[in-house]
Amino acid sequence: APSLQKTRDSAPPTARMNAATLAKLGLNAGMQVKVSSGGTAILTTQLDAGLPDDCVRVAAGHEQTAGLGALQSEITVERA
Repeated sequence: APSLQKTRDSAPPTARMNAATLAKLGLNAGMQVKVSSGGTAILTTQLDAGLPDDCVRVAAGHEQTAGLGALQSEITVERA
């Protein structure tokens, strides 16, 4: 529905991490990364101070991330 496409939930998913995790991976907010877990997705990193260290939040239920596999599993993040 066109009205649903205008909501925040329809925005492209990002790879959200806190500052320590971004630094540990040698990344900055706004960079393109390849996220892998079963499948792969190219996402933009986003700073999220509410996440714990070594945690990456990727929105599920989106066409771009549907191929990543299990919702709560280990993933690999690297520069795209």
